[in-house]
Amino acid sequence: MFTRKTIIAAIDLLNFGTHKELEHFALQNQAEDNIEGGTIRERINSLMKYLIDPKTDSAIIEEIVAASINMELKQLKQDEEYFGGLDAQSTFESKHPELNKYLENDGYSIVNYQLQKTDVVEVNRHNKNEKLKLIYKGGGSYADVHYYEDPLYNQKIALKRAKKDQLSVNELLRFKNEFMELQQLDSPYIVKVYSYNEEKIEYTMEYVELTLHKYIMKNNTKISVATRISVINQLFKAFIYIQSKGLLHRDISSANVLIKIHDDGTTIAKVSDFGLVKRPESTLTDPDSSIKGSLNDPNLIKVGFNKYEVRHEVYALTQVINYVLTGNTKGGLYNKNQHIQVYLEKGMDPNINSRFSSIKEMSNEFNRLKHLIE
Repeated sequence: MFTRKTIIAAIDLLNFGTHKELEHFALQNQAEDNIEGGTIRERINSLMKYLIDPKTDSAIIEEIVAASINMELKQLKQDEEYFGGLDAQSTFESKHPELNKYLENDGYSIVNYQLQKTDVVEVNRHNKNEKLKLIYKGGGSYADVHYYEDPLYNQKIALKRAKKDQLSVNELLRFKNEFMELQQLDSPYIVKVYSYNEEKIEYTMEYVELTLHKYIMKNNTKISVATRISVINQLFKAFIYIQSKGLLHRDISSANVLIKIHDDGTTIAKVSDFGLVKRPESTLTDPDSSIKGSLNDPNLIKVGFNKYEVRHEVYALTQVINYVLTGNTKGGLYNKNQHIQVYLEKGMDPNINSRFSSIKEMSNEFNRLKHLIE
């Protein structure tokens, strides 16, 4: 529930230029009967009085206050996309420090330009539970990812929580299998996991701020060729290691690679999201299983997802490499050098037998050609 201070500060965000804009907002939020007065300011004030009235339904208050804040967040997001990033003075927190503080006190956070209800996580230390604020970061069809500030270690910890009420028995097994496989891997280029909670079906892991997709979207014009090549070589090291362990990731994408930027400027790529990981002997993939993974070879529809092999990994990884080189989200291949273009075409050749036979071969060929990248 929002407090009085939060309501007033949130409604003050409504800087409508015309009565029509205000009326449209009121209609959308079922408040058209509660705006009165001759000027826009008078009508907004009447809406504010309605919302702070103790008789007003709390669900209506939450809906209108959230709509007001999300309008401001939407505008900030549009500004960031237009200008290619926002400076420290243009964030919601810096522009509206008091409102941001009120929201935190009410148990809300701003995450990815969305207002989110803040949850808590219980951390057991020396037989004593410590409650820490859990902030939503994002999620997919299988799980949600949150993070919290751990005061003992003075660092952020990520928490991945399965959507257990929406998952089948096999999908819940996959979730635990993801943790168990990650627990056995030890590479600086693979996200580290910490502990598993059987009761809540969640696990903690290393917190990394950016996905590769967001990193490139925000910084594409500023990323040097040397950094692009470094990130690509780190991905090769990660997947050569994964392949050496007899694993297939099966969901390679720019959203499933995380980017950690250290204080000294060092940029490290870390592979994450092993929810579709498979060992050759695994029985979790049925012959008729639907194709999963955003960048997977369309030919898998014909042969079946259970026939997934390393040359399908090559296909997906090639697309990620092309994205690192170009920053192009619409699929256009790197075209500044013909040899690099041919290399990428080989990785995604429709004929699986014409592709690189392993990540190692792919890596070796890239290192032979990388001096040609502009």
